[in-house]
Amino acid sequence: MSYNDNSQSKNLSFIPNDNVSLRYESRIRELANTVFIHQALKNSFYELWVSRPFTEIEFRKFSHNYFYRVHATTRRLSVALVSIDDWNSKIQLLHNLSDELGAGFSENVHVRVLHRWINSLGRKIDSSWRFDAIDESMILDTTKEFIAETESLCQKGALSACGAILAQEWHGYTQIGLLYEGFRNYKPLYEFDDFHDVSEYFYVHLGRAEKEHKEQAVTMCARNCNSESDFLEMSDSFQRYLQLLAKFWDGIHLSITDNQVRST
Repeated sequence: MSYNDNSQSKNLSFIPNDNVSLRYESRIRELANTVFIHQALKNSFYELWVSRPFTEIEFRKFSHNYFYRVHATTRRLSVALVSIDDWNSKIQLLHNLSDELGAGFSENVHVRVLHRWINSLGRKIDSSWRFDAIDESMILDTTKEFIAETESLCQKGALSACGAILAQEWHGYTQIGLLYEGFRNYKPLYEFDDFHDVSEYFYVHLGRAEKEHKEQAVTMCARNCNSESDFLEMSDSFQRYLQLLAKFWDGIHLSITDNQVRST
């Protein structure tokens, strides 16, 4: 049996390639910056969150849905990792996953840090607060839709996955800032050091990691975008992710305000 080595004529995508054109980088960065005027960040939930402290039931609705959504982040990143062939992009996604998973230290896994913050604030709002497991009855259809459809975007292919991750990273930094601003409403409930200790969830994200993830997402998109049709496919995924995110926050806001109307 003869063996013909045709590897010279094949595109060996499993070999890392640094010689990739980034000619769409400026347009991708312009697209990313549109997040700041999108309802994913400019919405009624954030306005309510920063305006006053929440009641126990309001915080329960927010925290269960937010935790449920954040818990799906590592799975979404893992799906994107499989969908994207470019090695440099995979490396950037692995850095992101490593940060989410606390660089291998269990106590630093982001969802565990989030859980500590939720439990701390919940007990300040109501001393009987417990958050040992997700209450499925609290999870809104808009939350489930967000998780299912954003994972589907990452499964669809490399360009769709890149667009979704770009939206995730570029809204994420500002999202954390807005949530922290609302948390400051509860500062009088804490001793000074205790407040900043439990703010770890925010400080972790407002530091180096999230800034790097934003830039890595732009580079990843640019490495995988080689034509106008590529850019349009990636852009469609970016926009769809933000639409789903806006619906997620609107769903929580509606559940809170609907409860207020029924209680009056």
